[in-house]
Amino acid sequence: MTVQGDTDSQATRERRSQLLRSLLSGLFEKKDERRGFSPEQRRLIWHSDGTKRCSYPGCGVKLDWTNFTIDHIKPFAKGGKTTSKNAVLMCKRHNSMKGAR
Repeated sequence: MTVQGDTDSQATRERRSQLLRSLLSGLFEKKDERRGFSPEQRRLIWHSDGTKRCSYPGCGVKLDWTNFTIDHIKPFAKGGKTTSKNAVLMCKRHNSMKGAR
């Protein structure tokens, strides 16, 4: 009876497959293996930030090449990737204090 009425056609199966992939793909994403940013990523993130100040709310400490860290916007512990799109400059004090928040 399922085959009657074309309920299980190739197009229907493909739509069902796409729907399931979109719903479940986040559950099976592979965790980023690299936690730290590479020297090349650090250099690119440093040069792409125009302010060179800590991004922690209320801090704003002026950063230089010796006192900055790079923070994951979405924490690594919660699935955040180690990419430049998920990175901001932050002072060492606030980055270590922030943790996985």
